[in-house]
Amino acid sequence: MQVPGGHARSLPPEVAHLVEQGYLVQPIADLEVLNTTRRVAQTADEPVENQGRKYPLVVNGTFYGGSDPVGLIVRDGLLDTGGYPICADRGGLARLRDGTIVVGRTQGGRMDQIAAAFGATADNPVEEAMGGGALLIEHGSALSDEDLKNRQNFKQGGGGIHAEQMRKTTHSLVGIRKGMAFHIWAKSKDGATIQSELLAA
Repeated sequence: MQVPGGHARSLPPEVAHLVEQGYLVQPIADLEVLNTTRRVAQTADEPVENQGRKYPLVVNGTFYGGSDPVGLIVRDGLLDTGGYPICADRGGLARLRDGTIVVGRTQGGRMDQIAAAFGATADNPVEEAMGGGALLIEHGSALSDEDLKNRQNFKQGGGGIHAEQMRKTTHSLVGIRKGMAFHIWAKSKDGATIQSELLAA
C-alpha cells in the first residue's frame, strides 16, 4: 500500500477520533496485492524482505489453509486463485484501473463475479483484489452474528462475531469513509468492539 504522509492531525475528523480509541489510521493512496505463494501464483512475487524499501506499508492479507490462501487473489488484472468456496461471500478489497479502492462482499471467485462485486466495468476493470476476510459493516450497517457465522462461514470457536478469528488481538482492516480508503490497525480489540466503534465513526 502507498500511504500519503501525515498523521492523526491531518486525518479527516470522521476518522481522526479513532486514534483516541487506540486505532492506528492511515489513508491509502494506492494498493498492490502481493502473492509470494508459488504453489498458487503463476509468477510469484519476491518475498517483501527481498524488495528493499519499495513499499512504505505492507500488511498481511487473507487467511491461509495450509500453505494456500483461502481468499481470492487478483494481481495485474489476472486471477491467481478464486479462493476456497467457503470464502465466496466474505469481505474483500479491490483497486480498479482508475485507482478507485473498493471494499465489499465478494460474490465468488471468477473474474466476472469479482468484477460485479466491486463495480468494475470493461473500461475500468479490477486490477488488484483480495478476499477472504471478515466483512463487519456493509452499506453503513453492522452485519449480524448470523451473517458472519452462516454466510461468511466464520464458525470456529463461538462462531460469528465471537469466532476464533474475531478474538481480542491485533487486527488489520481496510475501510472507506466519504470516498477515502483507510488502513486501520486495531490493537487488542475483538471483532464486536471493532464493529461497534467503526460503525459509530
